[in-house]
Amino acid sequence: MPAFPESSPSMPVVAVTKRALFSAAHHYWLPEWSEAENRWTFHACSNRFGHGHNYALSITVEGPVDPETAMVVNLNVLKRVLREEIVERLDHTHLNHQVPFFRTHVPTLENLCLYCWHRLLPCLEPLGLRLTRLRLVENETLWAEYLGGPVPWLDPTAITGEPATLEHPHAVPVP
Repeated sequence: MPAFPESSPSMPVVAVTKRALFSAAHHYWLPEWSEAENRWTFHACSNRFGHGHNYALSITVEGPVDPETAMVVNLNVLKRVLREEIVERLDHTHLNHQVPFFRTHVPTLENLCLYCWHRLLPCLEPLGLRLTRLRLVENETLWAEYLGGPVPWLDPTAITGEPATLEHPHAVPVP
């Protein structure tokens, strides 16, 4: 049974999208590859000094409209989740050096999407929300979207540092 309520005629389900911004630096490098392989595959992104981006993260959550508040989610709570789980962890960092997950995983746009998804998922489900789409824009010509689904090679505890659980500090709405 999902952690979010099922829709019914009396409880319409609506999708809400919220955006957060952060800046981060990174470089692409696989230590088991030669320098030539890294440079050929990753081009300028293999520069060990790194380079930065101003990222725009948009998440879409869906859930039932609360009949009392007429909202799917209290936007202050959603902003807090994004701030604490993503912005405060990633903003003005060098991903390879300051975020433990990216010490062992290349910080590609795709891996960054997976990282954000798995940081957010355990925070949103207890709020009765289903994360349905995550879009991460690196620049005006490049972005990635993740719609969920299994990632066989990824252990979410490598991202969260703890097993995903429904008991999370964001489960209690902020007054």
